[in-house]
Amino acid sequence: MSTGEDNWRFRDWLHGENGEKFWCVGFIPYEGILDVDWEGDKYYDYPHIVCYFDQPNKQPYERIMLCREWMFDKTPHFNEVVDIQTVRKASKKYGLKYFG
Repeated sequence: MSTGEDNWRFRDWLHGENGEKFWCVGFIPYEGILDVDWEGDKYYDYPHIVCYFDQPNKQPYERIMLCREWMFDKTPHFNEVVDIQTVRKASKKYGLKYFG
């Protein structure tokens, strides 16, 4: 991803453009959580969150943000940078291809 004047966009990876890497993080409202399976299953042994898909576009997320990862005491933390819709809009203007 790169930036101009407060204008975030995806990097042009098809043409080898470099840029900072970010995490795509979906925020689920507490009321949207139906259940949590803390044990996981035989394939993934971490918790599974069961959600209502009643947010816009039939998603469980109230918003999706691109976040910068940073470490504190060997534990990853994330800072919100920009919402995904802003990045998609700017990327479309430049004709850049990106994931759904």
